[in-house]
Amino acid sequence: MNRAANSKTSASQLCQQANLSVAEQKLEQAVTLCHQALQLQPNFAPAYKIMGVIMQMQEQLEEAKYWYNQALEHQPNFAEVHANLGSLYATHQQWEQAIKSYETALELQPDLAGVYRNLARIWKKNDQQEKAAHCQYKAFQLEPDKLQLEDYFSLGETLLQQNQIEQVISLYSQGIKLYPNTAKIYYLLGQAFSQNEQWTAAILNYKQAIKINPTANHYYNSLGDAFTQLQQWDKAIDCYLHSIQINPDVCWSYLKLADAYLECQQWENAIKTYQRGLELNPDNYWPYIKIGDAYIEQGQRKEAIAIYRHAQKINPNLSTSYYKLADVLQECGQEYEAIDIYKKALEIDPNLPFLYEKLGDLLQTKQRWEESITLYKKAVQVNPDVYELYLKLGSALQHTKNWDDAIDVFIKAIEIKTHCFEAYDELANIFEQQGYPESAITCRHYKLLPPIIIETFCQYSKEQVVSLDFASDVQTIYLYPESQTHCLPPITLDDNIDEDFKHDYFRSSAAFVSVLPDGKALADPILTSAVLNSKNQLIPELSSGHPEFLISHNHRYSTYELDKTIAFLSVRWGNGGYFHWMFDVVARLDLVCKASEIQNLKIDKFVFTHCPNQYQIDCLAALGIDQNQIFESFHYPSLKAKQVIVPNITQEFGISEWKCHYLKQAFLNPKIRPDIPGYKRIYIDRNNAGYRKIINNQAVVQLLEKYGFQRIYLETLSIVEQAHYLNAAEVVVAPHGAGLTNLTFCNPGTKVIEIFSPGYVTPLYWFLSNICRLEHYYIFGERLPDDDNPKISPVTRNICVNIPQLEKLLKKAQL
Repeated sequence: MNRAANSKTSASQLCQQANLSVAEQKLEQAVTLCHQALQLQPNFAPAYKIMGVIMQMQEQLEEAKYWYNQALEHQPNFAEVHANLGSLYATHQQWEQAIKSYETALELQPDLAGVYRNLARIWKKNDQQEKAAHCQYKAFQLEPDKLQLEDYFSLGETLLQQNQIEQVISLYSQGIKLYPNTAKIYYLLGQAFSQNEQWTAAILNYKQAIKINPTANHYYNSLGDAFTQLQQWDKAIDCYLHSIQINPDVCWSYLKLADAYLECQQWENAIKTYQRGLELNPDNYWPYIKIGDAYIEQGQRKEAIAIYRHAQKINPNLSTSYYKLADVLQECGQEYEAIDIYKKALEIDPNLPFLYEKLGDLLQTKQRWEESITLYKKAVQVNPDVYELYLKLGSALQHTKNWDDAIDVFIKAIEIKTHCFEAYDELANIFEQQGYPESAITCRHYKLLPPIIIETFCQYSKEQVVSLDFASDVQTIYLYPESQTHCLPPITLDDNIDEDFKHDYFRSSAAFVSVLPDGKALADPILTSAVLNSKNQLIPELSSGHPEFLISHNHRYSTYELDKTIAFLSVRWGNGGYFHWMFDVVARLDLVCKASEIQNLKIDKFVFTHCPNQYQIDCLAALGIDQNQIFESFHYPSLKAKQVIVPNITQEFGISEWKCHYLKQAFLNPKIRPDIPGYKRIYIDRNNAGYRKIINNQAVVQLLEKYGFQRIYLETLSIVEQAHYLNAAEVVVAPHGAGLTNLTFCNPGTKVIEIFSPGYVTPLYWFLSNICRLEHYYIFGERLPDDDNPKISPVTRNICVNIPQLEKLLKKAQL
């Protein structure tokens, strides 16, 4: 063994001597030394490799190939030999074999910078620029100091053409270390940062380039462009002025400067600067359009018309100059010429939906309905996802009494934007025209459509819907049984009880929670929510509003996926006011909490429609829900989660005894009792609200103050404060409104006087009073002129209180 080791050492020493002889061009001596090494160690690959090198130097290429192959036979992973073979094949222009040998060498030893350079040359000769650039970049990474300055520029340009921005940034950043006084390399690095939209970094490098070479006008232009992207117009203007000062004969410097003036609304400067740019290049049509825009801003319509016409002469195939001219002509009352010009613009570019819309709008003013219908249909074809186009098309169809087609397009508008109130209002108009006043009222005021309309016009298939009873992948946990509350009649001035209060019982449906693995939860900002199982089927019992619209073929939401368990509480009107927030959203958290305890579930995120108000955030915080646990459907309208927990939506006004109990426990907690006065008699003033105000409110306040009432504005209070004010009260007077939601906090026996508009009566708070065992009174206001206007929602009508009758009711309540 020692002898073998010694012979190997001797062979290695002989090869070292051979390498020295090769370096000194003593090739015969090197050959002798290699043969001696092979006599000692016949399998010694380095000796074969040196023999290959010697033969290659002597241009005995076949002999060299033989020796290299002998080396590989004894040592297949000899990277240097594979590299040498690559060079040998490259000499013979045997590219495929050369590439294979180089790539094998790099697989064995990836740090061979020279091999990358050689391989890059082959790729270049074979017109494989992307691969060549990749190899050059790898060589640069291994040996950055081997690149000459021009090599940095050429490689950077190639990488930039291939959109390898990060590599370009790395390349030039290294180049700056080697060539710190070269302005061009800073400039090119700035260009790379600009292309990557890293404007601050770009600006720093442009400034350094200018510092080294302050006479390059294009450096200032590029710096100005970066400031433009950051909307730092004053700095951009300064840069472009410097560029012009250095070289006043570059058209683009003036045009960029003029654009910046335009953004700063310096209309005169913009016009003059565009004109200077046009002196250098009068065939550039865009500046004429920009000048026209500036004239429009200054109210100089005649000048704008002239300049747009001039732009058309320079380039008669540019639609922009035509439709801008048509816009001005329309403003000037030259509508018929505007129509012709719009048509010309559409002949040039028929794929501009806004032009079809503009022309359709103009033709509607001329009552040319059929033409406008044709144009709106074309606009929809070009841009089918814009709900406003369907509204306009539907409006035109209504004028031709084409009811079914009008309904169809309004439904499409709702499918695209499910909370499109305008579409509901237009559909209500159609129902009125067709003789269905009840459907019209429901549609206009409550944003609900007849089932036949959904079935006929909404684009979805029956297979997309499954009943909860048949959704085999959904687990349902029942928590509260169906219940009935016996209703005592309300008290009014006479015994003529309104029909809305003639109920013996109030029924609350059963309450449950459904657990959906891999479920989806969708919601729009206010009208609709939809829950889908893992098979992408809608479950109506867990949804609200018209969920069919959210699964229609015309509706598109991108889905955000969460590998978490979410509680989905988004619901119709969940962002629609205080009552809906408390009973349709907050109270259902009771079901979520109970189900999570039973099933040992950890809720990662709570999903609500929208929480824009501070009272909502404070409310959730009081319930132990942190802000980082909140997800809003407003921002994530379509969610898919590992597990979706959905408390059911009770249909009977959304109130029930268990909900009242939960809210009392949550917000009448002694630990969070606020420091407020305990008024026994309170008047809830809603005259700060946007609608349903008491128009003679001051007279009401004066009367109630005689009876010891204190006025409060609930919207100025936290939910906890509201709860405790109502809990302390013995008598509550209020116009019908969301403030009466807080009756849930009252003690049994509290007297409630509710004031209604005669055109809008709902038993909601009477039902709530019965659940909470309160004594409920009501009174109607006087009729007002707007009460007979079907276009004004009864929900929003103001109230005029008959003061003597209110006083009679106070006395009847023994106050």
